[in-house]
Amino acid sequence: MDTFSTNELNVILGQLVHGGAKEIQLGISSEGGDVSKGNQLYSFLRSLPIDLTTHNIGDVDSIANVIFLAGKRRYANSNARFMLHGVARRIKARDGFVSLGEQELMEALEYVRKDHQRIAKTIAKHTKLTTRKIVDMFRRGDVIFTPAEAESVGMIHGVKEWIVSQGSNVFTVHNTA
Repeated sequence: MDTFSTNELNVILGQLVHGGAKEIQLGISSEGGDVSKGNQLYSFLRSLPIDLTTHNIGDVDSIANVIFLAGKRRYANSNARFMLHGVARRIKARDGFVSLGEQELMEALEYVRKDHQRIAKTIAKHTKLTTRKIVDMFRRGDVIFTPAEAESVGMIHGVKEWIVSQGSNVFTVHNTA
């Protein structure tokens, strides 16, 4: 079993589809990472003409939840967890200090709010949660779902252990950086 970044996974899955794959099972355990790359991978996975099953085999955190929700069928191991939280804006500084004026602060806040909406709409599309409820959760900090809780809100279709068949192509997402 190999672990890949999102860029490598795009190439590999594209090659499998080009080679005639009709079904792919993707095991995910990820701390999340770059929001743009996570959204891109979600869109790529949704565009594939295959039957995609995603399986939480550990922890699916942050933007990895969006990637996970790309699966037509979604499952989680009994000891898995899902963690959602809001977006933060990174600000670079050469000397370790950042000096922000009103304009920069407003731009950073707008960035965060728009990403909250974008992510919340994607999660709401695939669950029983509303966009508003998800944005409210983002404002509270880290929200953790057990597999049973994830099933109750529609994030997963069931709790079952991931069994890999002999000879299967197995891929896992470890981060979105």
